[in-house]
Order: sequence, then structure tokens, then C-alpha cells
Amino acid sequence: MDRRPLCCFIRMASSRMELWSREEEQGIFSISVNLEVSLPDRIAEQICNCAVEMANNLGADAIFVYTKYGHMASLLSRNRPCPPIFAFTNDSDTRMALNLQWGVIPLLVNLSDDMEGNISKNHGSMKTKGMVKTSRCVFGGFQT
Repeated sequence: MDRRPLCCFIRMASSRMELWSREEEQGIFSISVNLEVSLPDRIAEQICNCAVEMANNLGADAIFVYTKYGHMASLLSRNRPCPPIFAFTNDSDTRMALNLQWGVIPLLVNLSDDMEGNISKNHGSMKTKGMVKTSRCVFGGFQT
């Protein structure tokens, strides 16, 4: 039995898989199936898709998300970003559930109504712990 056709097929399949992988890393080829049905949920999903793309393109150190129920963190996780996702929540059940999401580091914190105060306080504590570099950017989002 001649093995050349099988070898050629394997080589072609391998080169095609490498090409797809490179295109995916560069953001040229990305298939994204919309999960949400209602307009507000679809908007939130698109915001998360764009936030992950920007974080990857700009080389962000982290993505911060402030969430009560974990929905936005889940949408961010779905996109498999390069930087880690720090999900700040004031609900212990949400924190436990977010442990199952890919790339999400859930943190239980007291959230105030002052979003800028929350961001600066949490960004400062992440820098102190060495989880975020001082010279790099961090993206943040909030879900009510």
C-alpha cells in the first residue's frame, strides 16, 4: 500500500490548521456565535467581545469587571483573552460560581456606588500584590 497520499493529506491538514491558528491569533478569522437574544444582552455581549479584542491588541495586563451576578465576567471569559480577568463582586455565591469560568480570578470586595473609587482602590491593591504592572493598561467594566 502506498503511503504517499496519506502523508500528503496529513501535511495539507497540518499546514491548514497552522494557518487557521495564525489567523485566529491575529484576529483575522474569528467565529463568534451570539448567545444572547434580547437587544440589551446582545449589546453587552458585543461590548465584551470588543473589550477582549482591545485588551489583546494593546497588551493589557488585566481586565477588571465589577459584577453582581457574574454575567459580564462570563461573557469576557468566553472570548479567552490573553490577560487575566479580575472579577470583583460583593456576593459570595457569585464569587464561587466564577471560579468555574476560564481565566477569571474572582475577588470578594465591598463595592461602593463610587465606581472611580472602586477602580482606583482595586487597581492599587492589584499593583501592590504584583498582579498588575504599573506601566501597562487595564480595562474595566461594570454590570448592575
